[in-house]
Order: sequence, then structure tokens, then C-alpha cells
Amino acid sequence: REAEDSMDLSDDVLIENLASSLDAQEIEPEALPNPIIEDVSDNFFETFIETVEEVPSEGYVIYLGNGNVLYYTDLGRPLEYLGDPSTSEVFRGEHPHGRCFRRLIRFGRRLPPAELSDAVSEYIATNYPDATIRGAKALGDTTLVLISGPLVLAFDAMDEFIREWNPLDHCTDRCGPVRQETLMNIRQFINSNFPNVEIRTYCRRLVRIYVLVRRGDARAIMVFNVNGDFMGIRV
Repeated sequence: REAEDSMDLSDDVLIENLASSLDAQEIEPEALPNPIIEDVSDNFFETFIETVEEVPSEGYVIYLGNGNVLYYTDLGRPLEYLGDPSTSEVFRGEHPHGRCFRRLIRFGRRLPPAELSDAVSEYIATNYPDATIRGAKALGDTTLVLISGPLVLAFDAMDEFIREWNPLDHCTDRCGPVRQETLMNIRQFINSNFPNVEIRTYCRRLVRIYVLVRRGDARAIMVFNVNGDFMGIRV
């Protein structure tokens, strides 16, 4: 069925069908098909999967931590909305890929490490001498480079280093304060249940608290509610 839909319907229509479906149900990110998990990991390494909705026999809607929204068919083909959402009865002017989606930049462009400039490569070799370059993408005038650690480094249009990218960043929703008592409870929970994990940073948005942790070359985002109760792990 998916193959027929892909031939007969545009990506815009498939996305509108997914977004307006009454059969959508939330699932855990690890329940996604492996090809989708790999695609998100390869192309959106600067953020993380926040929540996922599945529309049985049709596809998936993935909400990223940076505010973007992705759509896939049930066979794992990524969908991209190319029309004008202002003419859509489903979206009514709101962009289907999220309020943070920038139409000119779109999702960026993957860069083979060999295409990185000498300036970027030399900066990484000098300042992160033990690191391995795992991936890169051009996001408008910004180049993002994923290195072992794992860390994401941001460079400007002149290939000057900007900063280490925070995967908890969102385009509009800034991190809110976390009560000291709650933060202490979270730290105690992590130390007790996930030994040898390094807590890097945290962020409260709406009713959730996200904690970025690292163990060796592995990264994870632990999710808590505003009371500090553990809800799950995102990668």
C-alpha cells in the first residue's frame, strides 16, 4: 500500500494525511523502524527525538528537540512538504515541519568529512586532537560537525569556530529555571541508577526537564517531569 501511495500521492498530501489522522498514537522512539532511526541519527545529530506518533499502516510523525517536525512513510521514506501551508486546510498557515523550520535552509545538507575546509579540519585537529569526525552538515551559513565525545561543533560562514552546540537548544523555547531541590533529586537518581555517567547540562521546557549526559563516546538525554520523576531516555 505504501508503494502505491508514494506513486499516486505527493509528499504534501501524505504529510497532511499523517498530521490530520485520528488514529495517531504516541510510541517510544526506540519502536521506530531501524532505517528511520538511522536516518534521524545521520541527518539530525545536532538534536534528538523528543516524541513520536505512529499512524498505523501510514507512517510516523517525529517531533525533534529543536522544534522541527519530521514525517516518514510506514516503510521509512522521509517526506518533505514543498507546498504553501497557508493554502492547506490542515495546517492553516502553520508550517508542517514546525514553527522553527526555515524554508530557505530547510533541513540542511549533509557534508562528507572530505568536503570540510582546511580551516575547520585544522581547528578540530588542534583543539580536539583525539577526536574522530563522524559527520557534518551545512545549515545555512553554519557548518555543524559531529565528533567523537560525542560533541557537535559549530562554525560560521568564514569557517571560524562559534561554539560547542547544545543538543538541548530550541529555536524559540529557552530553558527555564529548575528548583534546586528538584535538581538535587535528579542528580541523586542519575548517580544511583546510572553510575559512571557524566552530567553535562540540563534544560526545563514546559512540563519536562531534559538532562544531557555522556558516558564515553555515547550521548543520551534523560527526561524527567517538573517534580524530578524519571520518564525515560532519548538519544
